[in-house]
Amino acid sequence: MKAKPLCGKILRRAACILLGAALLLPLSGCGGRELFERLLIHGIGVDKDGDGVLVTVRSSASEAQEELFTARGSTVLEALGSLTLTTGRKPFYAHNYLVVFGKACAADGLDRYLDFFVRYYSTRPSVELFLAEDRAQEVLSSEKEAGYLKMSELQQLSESGRETGESVGAALLDFVNAARRPGSDPVLPVVRTLEGGGVEIVSTAYFKGFTLQGEMPLKETRGLLVAQDELRTGEAVVRGDFGAATLTLSAVDGEIAYRPGGDGPPQFTVSIRAEADVSAVSDTQAVLNEAAYRAIEDALEAQLKEEIEAAFARTARRDGCDVFGLGNTVFREDPSRWRTLEANWRETLGQCGLDIQVACEIHRLEQEIFGPALG
Repeated sequence: MKAKPLCGKILRRAACILLGAALLLPLSGCGGRELFERLLIHGIGVDKDGDGVLVTVRSSASEAQEELFTARGSTVLEALGSLTLTTGRKPFYAHNYLVVFGKACAADGLDRYLDFFVRYYSTRPSVELFLAEDRAQEVLSSEKEAGYLKMSELQQLSESGRETGESVGAALLDFVNAARRPGSDPVLPVVRTLEGGGVEIVSTAYFKGFTLQGEMPLKETRGLLVAQDELRTGEAVVRGDFGAATLTLSAVDGEIAYRPGGDGPPQFTVSIRAEADVSAVSDTQAVLNEAAYRAIEDALEAQLKEEIEAAFARTARRDGCDVFGLGNTVFREDPSRWRTLEANWRETLGQCGLDIQVACEIHRLEQEIFGPALG
């Protein structure tokens, strides 16, 4: 009678031991290889190289430094795979922060170069994408202080750019979805290397599908972000009788609404509500009374409207790129109408009506202390 419980205990202990061993096995070799046998990739640059590609790779050398490697191949996968022959280590992509494409790749069509990052089983769909002003190799070779600019810092540059309200962020999956989604086109931040080391975001590239069409300046980028309800915060400088006021945007809501009806080009309303604080005023003789606050609100409303109009004129009216996603709005809200528009949408896009309505509120201070009142 006592044999059965004893047997059960032995079996349970054996099962626990086997389970523990199974859990520890992957940790010991990382898929059969120790970490020092892996090329821990932190960033990848892709440039067009004749009929093939040149890849530039940044990998972890130590906690403080990164290594730089280059390789060529007929495809991105072939080039990356050849790194094993030159380093003796197999590429490991789980630590990768970002991918930078050279401008020639974008002009050629990024779908050819993106396929590896979309399909390959060990790549991350959340990596940040950038477009180099010229060559990706220059960006990944950028130095800072005693070594190379760390790829985590470049990733943070994109994040900080979004905080200023003048830079887009583009994860791999978001870019691909925007390029393939009906009635929409993707954008990428454009980065430039600095003479003293490091890089900066200088503009926003916009695409027709996967092919580069042009770039918009950072001010117009803010107009796009405001309309798409993707602006987190940022600063704006407006001018008037009050001098030059520096404003910190604290709450911005944007909405694009489709107005159905009629047989002509579709009509849309862009509604923007924004709140801001006055961070500084250059004219120290101006106390911001109620009239001055209203003047600043009017100036901010006019500036945001102008930036949206400029971004739409450049991308949609001039180049037929739907970075605002107007076609996708019609596709979702009026599918039958979209079916009549889809074949010639890019020609119709530039004729669409865009009614931009902006309402801004500047937070009032309880007491103004500088100089005499304005007006």
